[in-house]
Amino acid sequence: MKALQLLQEMDYQCRRDLYKNVPEHAVLKITFSDSTANGLTKAILSFLKLKGHMVWRQSSEGRYRPGKAVVDVIGRTRIMKGKYLPGQNKGAADVCAIIGGVFCALEVKIGKDSQSLAQKQYQKQVEDNGGRYFIARTFESFYEWYLTNDNNSYNNENPKH
Repeated sequence: MKALQLLQEMDYQCRRDLYKNVPEHAVLKITFSDSTANGLTKAILSFLKLKGHMVWRQSSEGRYRPGKAVVDVIGRTRIMKGKYLPGQNKGAADVCAIIGGVFCALEVKIGKDSQSLAQKQYQKQVEDNGGRYFIARTFESFYEWYLTNDNNSYNNENPKH
């Protein structure tokens, strides 16, 4: 069975269990995709949550702070130029999780996308401190990594909703 199909069935079963009084045909069936970075990230997050792991999406981009409003000498309001503030977590992985008591950083890369220097440094820091780092290019590759990792507690048989 393909990994994405398994995820969709897990998600649907969780919804069925959660909404027992709702007719079966009315329960929403979510379709997951790994063709985009956002879709793959959502699939990984959903899978790990369904398996009962602590998981969160890590944001490393900066933010734009708009300029101040200033009134000139003839009464017109002007907005001054804003400023871009760089992010604090440069190179941080897209998804972070605690799986079997181990910190795991999961970087999502689609197509020919590759790691930046900051991401390679972050990977080294995670691995040097006993964590695990994985670059997910497809949901299938992530699922294989999840199943074949040497920590048996990854295969949680009692998923949580």
